[in-house]
Amino acid sequence: MPKRGRGEKFNGAPFVVSHMGGKRYYRRVPTDVQPAVGRKVWLHRFDSTAPWAAIEHEAKRLARQHDDMIRRARAGEVFDSKLVDTAQRQAADWLNEPPAKLYEMLAYFAEQGGAASPADKAFLNAIEHGGTYRPSNAMTISAAYERDRETYGGDRDEKPVKAAVDSFVATVADKPITEITRRDVTAWLAKLGEGGLSPSTIERRLGAVRALINRAFLDTEYDGRNPYERHKVKNGSGSADDRLPFSKAMLDMIDTYLSSSRLGHETRNILRMMKGTGGGPAEVGGLVLADVSLDGGIPYIWIRNNSIRGMKTEVRDRQIPLIGGALDAARDAVGRTTVRTESSRESWDDTPLFQSFGANGRGADSISAKLNKAIRASGVPKSPRLTAYSFRHTMKEALRSAGIVDHIQRRLLGHAGHGVADRYGSPRAQLTEIRDALERALEHFGDVDEAIYSAKERIK
Repeated sequence: MPKRGRGEKFNGAPFVVSHMGGKRYYRRVPTDVQPAVGRKVWLHRFDSTAPWAAIEHEAKRLARQHDDMIRRARAGEVFDSKLVDTAQRQAADWLNEPPAKLYEMLAYFAEQGGAASPADKAFLNAIEHGGTYRPSNAMTISAAYERDRETYGGDRDEKPVKAAVDSFVATVADKPITEITRRDVTAWLAKLGEGGLSPSTIERRLGAVRALINRAFLDTEYDGRNPYERHKVKNGSGSADDRLPFSKAMLDMIDTYLSSSRLGHETRNILRMMKGTGGGPAEVGGLVLADVSLDGGIPYIWIRNNSIRGMKTEVRDRQIPLIGGALDAARDAVGRTTVRTESSRESWDDTPLFQSFGANGRGADSISAKLNKAIRASGVPKSPRLTAYSFRHTMKEALRSAGIVDHIQRRLLGHAGHGVADRYGSPRAQLTEIRDALERALEHFGDVDEAIYSAKERIK
């Protein structure tokens, strides 16, 4: 590990310092914004088992997030939840006062000018918005896009993303992202359909904005629900929930085809990693080098937001151990990528594990098309219910057959839960626990009732 350099950087990771044998992100909040932020220091301790590339990636994300908070605090926004709660209660009381008394109070604050404290600013903001504090410079969807382009754009094709955002603004408005409703999204999708766009194009635009908003919510630590989630496009390809698991016969056909020399190494490795982890096409295909850890006692992949793709929901962020064929595929992919980029000195945070991701600006669409073509070539019957995404459903059925408890199933697959086991304990199950569940589940891969398939979907 390189020695700590000058200033507040450690091997390129901003504000990361050594502490008690570990690493932590330590950043002092500027004095002038401390009252608005409500703290003097931002502190985040990293897991002692986290690889350095993961620490560097997370430190950069935190630094961007805090830079944005400083800028907004200096523009008058208040982040201290206690100040905001107090301001809203006081505003609700004052709004019940006679108008003359309210105007007298507002005139007093007007005389203070720029000297108003964060508490006063929060109070006046709540008065202005009927008793509810609302940031005056809340990030609009177009501002979120510009920020996303600068932070995560890289070499991606901006046309599909920009077209999606521009069409939403033209249909609805350039609204703050925290104020966009599901009704707004429904109206936008209807307008796209009336404009003659194909269902697949509309689905791509919906997916582009959904991922953009997920990244914005994650970076600003906003806990609200993404209004672009769980929409279906009329005559579209359908929800992933419509997919079926593969049978043993189908899995044997896929394995035989994967061992052939006719298949490209990227497609082969992605399919093997999907089969052994339950990850989706974009989750596995969109990995960067920093997301793969082959060192330590348990190798794993970290499915999370990275520089080349976002996540559907925050709960999808998870670490999945690599075993069997998935581990072999990951080692092969990392080896090939390292050789390909060894002279470029590109950061592991920005190095795709699979170059196909992002090809022609299509990202997940490009990879899914290749994966589905391979599955068809293997002999699996052609059906929209039997696609690369079916590996996730195969894993789900195998976990059930193996008797894996529900909360471990959800943590492995990245599904939300509401039970006691989901609310308490570590947010991530221990890698050993997940590895044991995977080993048990793989013994039941393809254990499905043939009755779930239609006549055309069955192996002749």
